[in-house]
Amino acid sequence: MGGGAAAGGDFDALVAAHDQQGWRGLINNKKALGLATFASLGGVLYGYNQGVFGQVQVMEEFVCRYQATVRISVLG
Repeated sequence: MGGGAAAGGDFDALVAAHDQQGWRGLINNKKALGLATFASLGGVLYGYNQGVFGQVQVMEEFVCRYQATVRISVLG
């Protein structure tokens, strides 16, 4: 089987040695680095999306073109 844990499912087998903790351990563990990068990329894109759409929704053109949407979002 292709797992990275010991046969008994020991979680400590997945944890790096004490001298490999923190940034040094993250850089040495490519799988953890990839997962952390992928997860943080989602947060960055979500924040960018909120910043862009937040500005669009207050534009005069948006309010004029989508009056029903603006009315619904204000009322409820």
